Amino acid sequence: MNKELWKRYILLIFVVVSSLFSIAYMTFLTLTVFQDPVELTLSYLFVALVVFAGIFNVVGASYYFNSYFQKDAPPQKPVSRRPSVALVVASYNEDPAVVRKALASLQKMDYPKKLLKLYLLDDSNDSATILRLRKICNALGVVFLHRDSRTNFKAGALNEFLKHTREEYFALFDADEELADPQFLNDLLPFFAADSKLVSIQTIKRSRPSRTFASAVDETYAFFYRFIQPLRSRDKAAMFQGSAGLLRTSHVKAAGGFPPSLTEDTAMSFQADLRGFHAIFVPKTYVLGKPIEKFSSFLVQQNRYSYGNAALVKDYAKNFARLSSRKRMHYFTQVFGLQYISAVYVFFAILTVLFSLLGISRLIFSGEAFWQFAPRLQFSDLLPMLMTLASFLIVANFFFSRFRVGAVGYFLNFAVALVRMRAILNAMFGRKAFFVSVGDSAQGKRSWPKAVRLTLRETSFAVALLLFAVSSFLHADLVSGLWLSYYSLLFFSAPVFAYIQG
Repeated sequence: MNKELWKRYILLIFVVVSSLFSIAYMTFLTLTVFQDPVELTLSYLFVALVVFAGIFNVVGASYYFNSYFQKDAPPQKPVSRRPSVALVVASYNEDPAVVRKALASLQKMDYPKKLLKLYLLDDSNDSATILRLRKICNALGVVFLHRDSRTNFKAGALNEFLKHTREEYFALFDADEELADPQFLNDLLPFFAADSKLVSIQTIKRSRPSRTFASAVDETYAFFYRFIQPLRSRDKAAMFQGSAGLLRTSHVKAAGGFPPSLTEDTAMSFQADLRGFHAIFVPKTYVLGKPIEKFSSFLVQQNRYSYGNAALVKDYAKNFARLSSRKRMHYFTQVFGLQYISAVYVFFAILTVLFSLLGISRLIFSGEAFWQFAPRLQFSDLLPMLMTLASFLIVANFFFSRFRVGAVGYFLNFAVALVRMRAILNAMFGRKAFFVSVGDSAQGKRSWPKAVRLTLRETSFAVALLLFAVSSFLHADLVSGLWLSYYSLLFFSAPVFAYIQG
């Protein structure tokens, strides 16, 4: 058995054991230790959260483990007839110089030029940017489709494009993605020729090499492409991810185009599945995008992804019976994914605060001074925290290329937890999605006031947790104090990222 498979066995076993231990530990406390009705209510809620987190972790570890045995799709025979293809770039107030590089790189595609047509779908509202982009398109021979209104955002721009295109296929790219492998079409088109129901092929989306923060963001997204998409592709349920993919025009139109969603790519994949089409994933990188260097940019992305996936829950529930059993699971993990486990992290911290307050209030009402209680801490009290710290070390080492990158990726998951949670609530109650302002932040111009303003909720939450931790320590509740200190540290990562990365 090779090293990579051993790693996956170790992680799967650890996740299952730690999840079962956490559930058993909280259930034991609930049934044997807690007596007060308030304590029992809080503990039952804690058990529910532990069960949810355990299911999430086991499913994630299962994807990680089983993806090892998934073989890549074999190369297909070259197509006998070469179809017409549109190469599409979508932009919104993008730097024209960046867009020009993307368009120029796509012109290097290894495919007959007479069968290729380049489109720039532009929704910019800055007149100077629009003028420069139009000139660039004229110079490069690119079709420039501009909308004065951003109705339905990117979905609206893509549906407008579908009205104009006559090409049999279209490949979609982000405005900062440059071609890294000109064999993109030659490699992917044969899959469509062999499968008449294939609607899309997704390839790996990666960014150009950069520093630790950007690498951590890239590796966080890479988990999806390395371990989740391969299994979805096995079941022909690979989801289109907005760019670096090739789509069959007729099938996309038959599926109703792109739904008006912030995650129009996943929504389109879902509608296509319901109409009997399917999609696959090819684990190869053909384009490289601009690295995400700013924390505020990452916040915007996470808000959009969380809002869009949460908005799909109603459609998923309504059409649950129409999906195959395997596709149900894949869409379940998509619409009830990271954004919900982030909410669980927040609720864990809140419940710990409530447990702490309950213990402090009893001490106060007992009439005894807190210093009369000697701090007590048993090894069994530390076991859950030790297992949590062990999970941090394992995740940072196993899922990521370097420990430092893994540590940043681990903290990022908590730094955006409140943004994800707010996006879920906005989607559930039909409120308008919000977008964090992403302004210019030149290197060297770091500012704590700006970082705190950007992450005011996260900073306030972390400070509150720290205050409760101090109070717990002062009242001899060492367990609550340690957990609240740990949660405070995790959520304090948000203003730290905002200060360092902008």
